[in-house]
Amino acid sequence: MIELSQRVFRAGLLALIIAGAACIFVNERSDREDDLARPTSGALAADSSEDEGRAENLEQQRDVILRRIAAKARTVEDVIDGRLTLREAARRFRKAHGTHPIVIHPSVVAAFRKERGGVADEAEALLCLDVIQRVDIALTARAARTGGVNEAETIRQRLQAQLRVILATATPQSNR
Repeated sequence: MIELSQRVFRAGLLALIIAGAACIFVNERSDREDDLARPTSGALAADSSEDEGRAENLEQQRDVILRRIAAKARTVEDVIDGRLTLREAARRFRKAHGTHPIVIHPSVVAAFRKERGGVADEAEALLCLDVIQRVDIALTARAARTGGVNEAETIRQRLQAQLRVILATATPQSNR
């Protein structure tokens, strides 16, 4: 019985040694291949400056997006507080995008066109819907904290009435 357990022990130990040696061999070979594939220091410097340039570009994009979000959040608060009309808020949303395109999911645009095909300024109307949705989210959160459900409903009705007027009238091109 002792002989059998010694044989099993030796076989296991031998297997571990072989496995360890194989790992060391594979790792050394991998290190040598990495050394061959590793770029020279000049290439590393170029990669580093490219990475820094990309990081700076991403940081600038992030700043633009954060400013846009802040501008829209202020606009939503101004609408809720009655300092802006729905149309003025839509214009501020458009202005917040600056030269960047306003991206609205194609299915939203398609559904809007199907329901309201003859709107004079489709972009303004879609921005109005965006404002209303964001105001609704803010009102829902505010009502959950303060219980101001009646005030929220009054604001929603005011915005829906303004939206009906916007959808029913043509917007002069000079007001953009």
